[in-house]
Amino acid sequence: MALRLKILASKGRLGLFDAYRELDEAARFIKGAVDRGITLPKLSIAQPRLEECFEEGGPEALADGPILESLAPTQAMYKVGLDGGSRRVGCDYALEVIATVAVCARGFYPLVDYPPAPLDYPVSVAQTFEWIGLLPHFDVEADAAPNPNVKLFEKDCYAEQVYEELRLGLETRVLDGVVPSIIDSSLDMGESPLIILDGPIYGVPARGFFKRAEGDGAGRLKRYGKWYEGHVKERIEIIERYLRRGVPVVSVVKRLGKSWYLKRFPAIKDFLRRRGLDPGVFANDGALVHELFRLGLSEGLLPAVCVSTAPMKVDLSYVVKDPAGGFMKDFRELGCLLERNPKVFVYAGVLAHPLSSDYVQTFRIETLESVYNKYGGAVFKEVMGDAALQGSPLPISIVSSDARCREWGEILFKYSVEGFMKHHLPLDYETRVGLMSQ
Repeated sequence: MALRLKILASKGRLGLFDAYRELDEAARFIKGAVDRGITLPKLSIAQPRLEECFEEGGPEALADGPILESLAPTQAMYKVGLDGGSRRVGCDYALEVIATVAVCARGFYPLVDYPPAPLDYPVSVAQTFEWIGLLPHFDVEADAAPNPNVKLFEKDCYAEQVYEELRLGLETRVLDGVVPSIIDSSLDMGESPLIILDGPIYGVPARGFFKRAEGDGAGRLKRYGKWYEGHVKERIEIIERYLRRGVPVVSVVKRLGKSWYLKRFPAIKDFLRRRGLDPGVFANDGALVHELFRLGLSEGLLPAVCVSTAPMKVDLSYVVKDPAGGFMKDFRELGCLLERNPKVFVYAGVLAHPLSSDYVQTFRIETLESVYNKYGGAVFKEVMGDAALQGSPLPISIVSSDARCREWGEILFKYSVEGFMKHHLPLDYETRVGLMSQ
Protein backbone atom coordinates (compact mmCIF):
# COMPACT_ATOMS: atom_id res chain seq x y z
CA MET A 1 0.00 0.00 0.00
CA ALA A 2 1.28 3.44 -0.86
CA LEU A 3 2.09 5.80 1.97
CA ARG A 4 -0.09 8.87 2.14
CA LEU A 5 1.69 12.00 3.25
CA LYS A 6 0.70 15.61 3.26
CA ILE A 7 2.76 18.28 1.55
CA LEU A 8 1.88 21.55 3.24
CA ALA A 9 0.23 23.90 0.78
CA SER A 10 1.60 27.39 0.29
CA LYS A 11 -0.68 30.35 0.72
CA GLY A 12 -0.68 32.58 -2.34
CA ARG A 13 2.38 33.66 -4.25
CA LEU A 14 5.94 33.14 -3.11
CA GLY A 15 7.21 35.98 -0.95
CA LEU A 16 10.53 36.99 0.58
CA PHE A 17 12.59 33.89 1.49
CA ASP A 18 9.62 31.61 0.68
CA ALA A 19 11.73 29.61 -1.80
CA TYR A 20 13.91 28.49 1.09
CA ARG A 21 10.86 27.49 3.11
CA GLU A 22 9.54 25.36 0.24
CA LEU A 23 12.86 23.51 -0.03
CA ASP A 24 12.74 22.86 3.72
CA GLU A 25 9.25 21.46 3.28
CA ALA A 26 10.40 19.17 0.45
CA ALA A 27 13.17 17.72 2.64
CA ARG A 28 10.72 17.24 5.52
CA PHE A 29 8.36 15.44 3.17
CA ILE A 30 11.04 12.93 2.15
CA LYS A 31 12.10 12.46 5.77
CA GLY A 32 8.50 11.89 6.83
CA ALA A 33 8.02 9.27 4.15
CA VAL A 34 11.18 7.49 5.26
CA ASP A 35 10.14 7.54 8.92
CA ARG A 36 6.64 6.21 8.22
CA GLY A 37 7.30 3.40 5.80
CA ILE A 38 9.61 0.73 4.53
CA THR A 39 11.79 1.89 1.67
CA LEU A 40 11.69 -0.31 -1.42
CA PRO A 41 14.95 -0.91 -3.28
CA LYS A 42 15.66 1.55 -6.06
CA LEU A 43 14.98 -0.07 -9.43
CA SER A 44 17.54 0.02 -12.20
CA ILE A 45 15.63 1.68 -15.04
CA ALA A 46 17.01 2.53 -18.45
CA GLN A 47 16.77 6.28 -18.97
CA PRO A 48 17.10 7.12 -22.67
CA ARG A 49 18.06 10.74 -23.10
CA LEU A 50 15.39 12.50 -25.10
CA GLU A 51 17.02 14.62 -27.74
CA GLU A 52 16.10 16.03 -31.09
CA CYS A 53 17.46 13.17 -33.20
CA PHE A 54 16.78 13.46 -36.90
CA GLU A 55 17.48 10.01 -38.24
CA GLU A 56 15.55 10.60 -41.46
CA GLY A 57 13.98 13.42 -43.39
CA GLY A 58 15.74 16.73 -43.41
CA PRO A 59 15.38 20.47 -43.91
CA GLU A 60 14.45 22.21 -47.13
CA ALA A 61 15.55 25.59 -48.43
CA LEU A 62 12.97 28.38 -48.38
CA ALA A 63 14.40 30.10 -51.46
CA ASP A 64 16.99 29.61 -54.18
CA GLY A 65 20.35 31.22 -53.53
CA PRO A 66 23.67 30.67 -51.79
CA ILE A 67 23.73 28.42 -48.77
CA LEU A 68 25.97 30.86 -46.87
CA GLU A 69 25.54 34.57 -46.45
CA SER A 70 26.88 37.44 -44.41
CA LEU A 71 24.52 39.24 -42.07
CA ALA A 72 24.36 42.88 -41.13
CA PRO A 73 23.20 42.62 -37.50
CA THR A 74 20.53 45.04 -36.33
CA GLN A 75 19.47 46.34 -32.94
CA ALA A 76 16.05 47.91 -33.41
CA MET A 77 14.03 45.67 -31.08
CA TYR A 78 13.82 45.31 -27.30
CA LYS A 79 15.11 41.82 -26.52
CA VAL A 80 13.58 39.86 -23.66
CA GLY A 81 15.57 36.71 -22.91
CA LEU A 82 14.13 33.73 -21.02
CA ASP A 83 16.15 30.73 -19.86
CA GLY A 84 15.58 27.90 -17.45
CA GLY A 85 17.80 25.48 -15.60
CA SER A 86 17.62 22.66 -13.10
CA ARG A 87 19.70 21.17 -10.31
CA ARG A 88 19.37 17.78 -8.68
CA VAL A 89 19.67 16.86 -5.02
CA GLY A 90 19.54 13.12 -4.45
CA CYS A 91 19.56 10.78 -1.49
CA ASP A 92 18.98 7.05 -1.07
CA TYR A 93 15.25 7.62 -0.67
CA ALA A 94 14.33 10.16 -3.32
CA LEU A 95 15.50 12.54 -6.00
CA GLU A 96 14.71 16.25 -5.75
CA VAL A 97 14.92 18.46 -8.84
CA ILE A 98 15.00 22.25 -8.47
CA ALA A 99 14.00 24.25 -11.56
CA THR A 100 14.69 27.96 -11.99
CA VAL A 101 13.77 30.46 -14.69
CA ALA A 102 15.18 33.94 -15.25
CA VAL A 103 14.01 36.71 -17.57
CA CYS A 104 16.54 39.42 -18.48
CA ALA A 105 16.67 42.37 -20.84
CA ARG A 106 19.52 44.83 -21.45
CA GLY A 107 21.63 43.72 -18.54
CA PHE A 108 22.41 40.96 -16.10
CA TYR A 109 20.00 42.12 -13.40
CA PRO A 110 16.91 39.92 -13.78
CA LEU A 111 13.49 41.36 -14.47
CA VAL A 112 12.06 38.15 -13.02
CA ASP A 113 13.39 35.09 -11.22
CA TYR A 114 11.23 32.09 -10.53
CA PRO A 115 11.19 31.08 -7.80
CA PRO A 116 11.73 34.65 -6.61
CA ALA A 117 14.93 35.41 -4.72
CA PRO A 118 14.99 37.91 -1.84
CA LEU A 119 15.49 40.80 -4.28
CA ASP A 120 13.52 43.87 -5.28
CA TYR A 121 12.33 42.95 -8.79
CA PRO A 122 10.87 45.43 -11.27
CA VAL A 123 8.21 42.83 -12.14
CA SER A 124 6.16 41.01 -9.52
CA VAL A 125 4.78 37.49 -9.97
CA ALA A 126 1.30 36.88 -8.61
CA GLN A 127 0.97 33.22 -9.64
CA THR A 128 2.49 30.13 -8.08
CA PHE A 129 4.13 27.55 -10.35
CA GLU A 130 5.61 24.10 -9.79
CA TRP A 131 9.40 24.35 -9.49
CA ILE A 132 10.33 21.51 -7.11
CA GLY A 133 10.08 17.96 -8.41
CA LEU A 134 10.17 14.98 -6.07
CA LEU A 135 10.83 11.47 -7.38
CA PRO A 136 10.62 9.03 -4.45
CA HIS A 137 12.17 5.58 -4.80
CA PHE A 138 9.16 3.97 -3.09
CA ASP A 139 5.37 4.19 -3.30
CA VAL A 140 4.02 7.38 -1.80
CA GLU A 141 0.98 9.57 -2.40
CA ALA A 142 0.34 13.14 -1.32
CA ASP A 143 -2.87 14.06 0.48
CA ALA A 144 -5.40 16.42 -1.03
CA ALA A 145 -4.63 20.15 -1.07
CA PRO A 146 -1.21 19.65 -2.68
CA ASN A 147 1.55 22.23 -2.54
CA PRO A 148 1.40 24.25 -5.80
CA ASN A 149 5.20 24.62 -5.73
CA VAL A 150 5.87 20.87 -5.69
CA LYS A 151 5.23 18.21 -8.31
CA LEU A 152 5.28 14.66 -6.95
CA PHE A 153 6.23 12.06 -9.55
CA GLU A 154 5.53 8.33 -9.44
CA LYS A 155 8.49 6.21 -8.41
CA ASP A 156 8.77 4.51 -11.83
CA CYS A 157 9.26 7.78 -13.74
CA TYR A 158 12.51 8.27 -15.60
CA ALA A 159 14.74 10.86 -13.97
CA GLU A 160 15.08 12.55 -17.38
CA GLN A 161 11.31 12.93 -17.46
CA VAL A 162 11.39 14.79 -14.16
CA TYR A 163 14.08 17.19 -15.43
CA GLU A 164 12.26 17.85 -18.70
CA GLU A 165 8.75 18.24 -17.34
CA LEU A 166 9.78 20.49 -14.50
CA ARG A 167 12.14 22.82 -16.38
CA LEU A 168 10.21 23.07 -19.65
CA GLY A 169 6.93 23.33 -17.79
CA LEU A 170 8.23 26.20 -15.65
CA GLU A 171 9.66 28.01 -18.69
CA THR A 172 6.29 27.79 -20.44
CA ARG A 173 4.39 28.93 -17.33
CA VAL A 174 6.60 32.02 -17.03
CA LEU A 175 6.39 32.72 -20.78
CA ASP A 176 2.60 32.58 -20.58
CA GLY A 177 1.90 34.09 -17.18
CA VAL A 178 4.71 36.54 -16.42
CA VAL A 179 6.36 37.77 -19.62
CA PRO A 180 3.14 39.45 -20.92
CA SER A 181 3.45 42.15 -18.24
CA ILE A 182 7.03 42.84 -19.39
CA ILE A 183 5.81 43.07 -22.98
CA ASP A 184 3.03 45.47 -21.93
CA SER A 185 5.57 47.76 -20.27
CA SER A 186 7.90 47.71 -23.28
CA LEU A 187 5.04 48.51 -25.65
CA ASP A 188 3.96 51.38 -23.39
CA MET A 189 7.51 52.76 -23.70
CA GLY A 190 7.27 52.63 -27.49
CA GLU A 191 9.59 49.64 -27.85
CA SER A 192 9.27 46.80 -30.35
CA PRO A 193 9.81 43.68 -28.22
CA LEU A 194 11.38 40.42 -29.35
CA ILE A 195 11.23 37.39 -27.05
CA ILE A 196 14.26 35.09 -27.20
CA LEU A 197 13.97 31.66 -25.60
CA ASP A 198 16.86 29.37 -24.79
CA GLY A 199 16.69 25.96 -26.46
CA PRO A 200 14.42 24.73 -29.27
CA ILE A 201 11.28 26.72 -30.06
CA TYR A 202 9.65 23.40 -29.25
CA GLY A 203 11.32 20.04 -28.78
CA VAL A 204 10.25 16.48 -29.48
CA PRO A 205 12.01 13.18 -28.81
CA ALA A 206 13.39 10.96 -31.55
CA ARG A 207 11.19 8.75 -33.69
CA GLY A 208 12.56 5.66 -31.96
CA PHE A 209 11.10 6.90 -28.69
CA PHE A 210 7.61 7.23 -30.16
CA LYS A 211 7.84 3.79 -31.79
CA ARG A 212 8.51 2.30 -28.36
CA ALA A 213 5.83 4.47 -26.75
CA GLU A 214 3.21 3.39 -29.32
CA GLY A 215 3.45 -0.19 -28.10
CA ASP A 216 3.77 0.71 -24.45
CA GLY A 217 0.11 0.37 -23.50
CA ALA A 218 -0.47 2.65 -20.52
CA GLY A 219 3.18 2.62 -19.55
CA ARG A 220 5.72 5.31 -18.76
CA LEU A 221 6.82 6.02 -22.32
CA LYS A 222 3.30 6.66 -23.53
CA ARG A 223 2.62 9.00 -20.61
CA TYR A 224 5.80 10.88 -21.42
CA GLY A 225 4.89 11.08 -25.10
CA LYS A 226 1.49 12.48 -24.21
CA TRP A 227 3.14 15.06 -21.97
CA TYR A 228 5.25 16.20 -24.92
CA GLU A 229 2.14 16.38 -27.09
CA GLY A 230 0.45 18.69 -24.60
CA HIS A 231 3.58 20.76 -24.05
CA VAL A 232 4.22 21.36 -27.77
CA LYS A 233 0.57 22.32 -28.29
CA GLU A 234 0.66 24.79 -25.41
CA ARG A 235 3.98 26.31 -26.50
CA ILE A 236 2.72 26.89 -30.06
CA GLU A 237 -0.54 28.44 -28.82
CA ILE A 238 1.38 30.88 -26.61
CA ILE A 239 3.70 31.90 -29.46
CA GLU A 240 0.71 32.44 -31.75
CA ARG A 241 -0.93 34.69 -29.13
CA TYR A 242 2.21 36.81 -28.98
CA LEU A 243 2.31 36.92 -32.78
CA ARG A 244 -1.24 38.31 -32.88
CA ARG A 245 -0.01 41.10 -30.59
CA GLY A 246 2.81 41.87 -33.00
CA VAL A 247 5.49 40.30 -30.78
CA PRO A 248 7.72 37.66 -32.43
CA VAL A 249 9.15 34.76 -30.42
CA VAL A 250 12.37 33.05 -31.48
CA SER A 251 14.77 30.66 -29.77
CA VAL A 252 18.51 30.07 -29.64
CA VAL A 253 19.99 26.56 -29.52
CA LYS A 254 23.54 26.86 -28.17
CA ARG A 255 24.43 23.18 -27.99
CA LEU A 256 24.63 21.72 -31.48
CA GLY A 257 26.30 18.42 -30.61
CA LYS A 258 23.01 16.51 -30.68
CA SER A 259 21.51 17.93 -33.88
CA TRP A 260 21.73 16.34 -37.30
CA TYR A 261 19.87 18.72 -39.64
CA LEU A 262 22.61 19.83 -42.01
CA LYS A 263 24.01 16.44 -43.00
CA ARG A 264 20.69 15.79 -44.75
CA PHE A 265 20.61 19.07 -46.67
CA PRO A 266 21.69 18.32 -50.30
CA ALA A 267 23.13 21.78 -51.05
CA ILE A 268 25.42 21.62 -48.03
CA LYS A 269 26.58 18.11 -48.88
CA ASP A 270 27.43 19.32 -52.39
CA PHE A 271 29.26 22.36 -50.98
CA LEU A 272 31.49 20.10 -48.89
CA ARG A 273 32.10 17.51 -51.59
CA ARG A 274 33.22 20.16 -54.08
CA ARG A 275 35.95 20.98 -51.57
CA GLY A 276 37.00 17.37 -51.14
CA LEU A 277 35.25 16.81 -47.81
CA ASP A 278 33.06 13.84 -46.93
CA PRO A 279 29.89 15.01 -45.10
CA GLY A 280 29.85 11.69 -43.27
CA VAL A 281 32.93 12.54 -41.20
CA PHE A 282 31.05 15.25 -39.28
CA ALA A 283 29.49 13.72 -36.19
CA ASN A 284 26.87 16.44 -35.73
CA ASP A 285 25.76 19.90 -36.80
CA GLY A 286 28.12 21.57 -34.36
CA ALA A 287 31.16 20.16 -36.12
CA LEU A 288 29.73 20.62 -39.61
CA VAL A 289 28.58 24.22 -39.32
CA HIS A 290 31.87 25.34 -37.78
CA GLU A 291 33.77 23.86 -40.73
CA LEU A 292 31.21 25.31 -43.13
CA PHE A 293 31.72 28.84 -41.81
CA ARG A 294 35.48 28.40 -41.61
CA LEU A 295 35.60 27.39 -45.28
CA GLY A 296 33.41 30.29 -46.32
CA LEU A 297 35.51 32.80 -44.42
CA SER A 298 38.80 31.39 -45.69
CA GLU A 299 37.56 31.66 -49.28
CA GLY A 300 36.46 35.25 -48.81
CA LEU A 301 32.81 34.38 -49.32
CA LEU A 302 31.67 35.94 -46.08
CA PRO A 303 33.62 39.10 -45.25
CA ALA A 304 31.54 40.00 -42.20
CA VAL A 305 31.52 39.66 -38.42
CA CYS A 306 28.24 37.71 -38.58
CA VAL A 307 27.58 34.79 -40.90
CA SER A 308 24.68 32.40 -41.36
CA THR A 309 23.26 29.65 -43.47
CA ALA A 310 20.30 30.41 -45.69
CA PRO A 311 16.93 30.00 -43.91
CA MET A 312 15.67 26.42 -43.90
CA LYS A 313 12.41 24.76 -42.92
CA VAL A 314 11.89 21.38 -41.28
CA ASP A 315 8.71 19.41 -40.59
CA LEU A 316 9.20 17.15 -37.57
CA SER A 317 5.92 15.27 -37.94
CA TYR A 318 7.84 12.29 -39.34
CA VAL A 319 8.82 11.34 -35.76
CA VAL A 320 5.27 10.02 -35.19
CA LYS A 321 4.69 8.42 -38.60
CA ASP A 322 4.07 4.70 -38.93
CA PRO A 323 5.59 2.45 -41.63
CA ALA A 324 2.61 3.09 -43.92
CA GLY A 325 3.24 6.85 -43.90
CA GLY A 326 0.33 7.80 -41.67
CA PHE A 327 0.50 9.03 -38.10
CA MET A 328 0.77 6.63 -35.18
CA LYS A 329 -2.64 6.06 -33.66
CA ASP A 330 -1.73 7.31 -30.19
CA PHE A 331 0.11 10.40 -31.45
CA ARG A 332 -2.02 11.53 -34.38
CA GLU A 333 -2.79 14.89 -32.75
CA LEU A 334 0.92 15.58 -32.23
CA GLY A 335 1.67 14.64 -35.85
CA CYS A 336 -0.97 17.03 -37.21
CA LEU A 337 0.29 19.77 -34.88
CA LEU A 338 3.90 19.39 -36.04
CA GLU A 339 2.85 19.19 -39.68
CA ARG A 340 0.92 22.48 -39.41
CA ASN A 341 3.72 24.23 -37.51
CA PRO A 342 7.12 23.50 -39.08
CA LYS A 343 10.24 25.24 -37.80
CA VAL A 344 12.23 27.78 -39.78
CA PHE A 345 15.86 28.16 -38.72
CA VAL A 346 19.31 29.38 -39.60
CA TYR A 347 22.69 28.40 -38.25
CA ALA A 348 24.47 31.57 -37.22
CA GLY A 349 28.05 32.42 -36.36
CA VAL A 350 29.77 35.35 -34.68
CA LEU A 351 33.52 35.82 -35.06
CA ALA A 352 35.28 35.64 -31.72
CA HIS A 353 37.38 38.60 -32.93
CA PRO A 354 36.49 40.85 -35.89
CA LEU A 355 40.04 40.65 -37.29
CA SER A 356 40.37 36.87 -37.12
CA SER A 357 38.40 34.07 -38.73
CA ASP A 358 40.12 31.35 -36.70
CA TYR A 359 37.16 30.81 -34.39
CA VAL A 360 33.44 31.30 -34.88
CA GLN A 361 30.86 30.92 -32.10
CA THR A 362 27.97 29.02 -33.67
CA PHE A 363 24.35 28.57 -32.64
CA ARG A 364 20.97 27.92 -34.23
CA ILE A 365 18.11 30.43 -34.33
CA GLU A 366 14.63 28.92 -34.62
CA THR A 367 11.08 30.18 -34.93
CA LEU A 368 7.71 29.00 -36.19
CA GLU A 369 6.96 29.28 -39.90
CA SER A 370 4.08 31.66 -39.08
CA VAL A 371 6.51 34.05 -37.35
CA TYR A 372 8.98 33.85 -40.24
CA ASN A 373 6.22 34.49 -42.78
CA LYS A 374 5.43 37.79 -41.03
CA TYR A 375 8.91 39.03 -40.11
CA GLY A 376 11.24 37.22 -42.51
CA GLY A 377 14.94 37.24 -41.76
CA ALA A 378 14.68 40.47 -39.74
CA VAL A 379 14.27 38.51 -36.50
CA PHE A 380 17.43 36.52 -37.22
CA LYS A 381 19.39 39.74 -37.75
CA GLU A 382 18.06 41.09 -34.46
CA VAL A 383 19.24 38.01 -32.58
CA MET A 384 22.65 38.34 -34.23
CA GLY A 385 22.69 41.99 -33.20
CA ASP A 386 22.00 40.96 -29.61
CA ALA A 387 25.34 39.17 -29.80
CA ALA A 388 27.71 41.03 -32.13
CA LEU A 389 26.53 44.56 -31.35
CA GLN A 390 26.70 43.83 -27.61
CA GLY A 391 30.30 42.62 -27.78
CA SER A 392 29.28 39.02 -27.09
CA PRO A 393 29.71 35.85 -29.19
CA LEU A 394 26.24 34.74 -28.02
CA PRO A 395 22.99 36.76 -27.67
CA ILE A 396 23.49 38.76 -24.49
CA SER A 397 19.88 38.40 -23.33
CA ILE A 398 20.31 34.62 -23.25
CA VAL A 399 23.79 34.85 -21.71
CA SER A 400 22.36 37.04 -18.94
CA SER A 401 19.39 34.76 -18.28
CA ASP A 402 21.57 31.66 -18.31
CA ALA A 403 24.06 33.19 -15.88
CA ARG A 404 21.28 34.27 -13.54
CA CYS A 405 19.68 30.79 -13.61
CA ARG A 406 23.00 29.20 -12.73
CA GLU A 407 23.68 31.67 -9.92
CA TRP A 408 20.27 31.37 -8.27
CA GLY A 409 20.07 27.62 -8.89
CA GLU A 410 23.43 27.18 -7.17
CA ILE A 411 22.20 29.01 -4.08
CA LEU A 412 19.03 26.89 -3.94
CA PHE A 413 21.05 23.71 -4.48
CA LYS A 414 23.31 24.44 -1.51
CA TYR A 415 20.36 25.39 0.67
CA SER A 416 18.53 22.19 -0.22
CA VAL A 417 21.61 20.06 0.50
CA GLU A 418 21.73 21.67 3.95
CA GLY A 419 18.13 20.67 4.51
CA PHE A 420 18.78 17.06 3.49
CA MET A 421 21.72 16.86 5.87
CA LYS A 422 19.71 18.46 8.67
CA HIS A 423 17.10 15.71 8.28
CA HIS A 424 19.80 13.00 8.15
CA LEU A 425 19.00 12.04 4.56
CA PRO A 426 22.17 10.44 3.10
CA LEU A 427 23.24 12.30 -0.03
CA ASP A 428 23.92 10.24 -3.14
CA TYR A 429 27.25 10.27 -4.96
CA GLU A 430 26.28 12.79 -7.68
CA THR A 431 25.08 15.28 -5.08
CA ARG A 432 28.21 14.94 -2.97
CA VAL A 433 30.43 15.42 -6.02
CA GLY A 434 28.37 18.44 -7.07
CA LEU A 435 28.79 19.93 -3.62
CA MET A 436 32.54 19.31 -3.54
CA SER A 437 33.06 20.93 -6.94
CA GLN A 438 31.68 24.28 -5.76
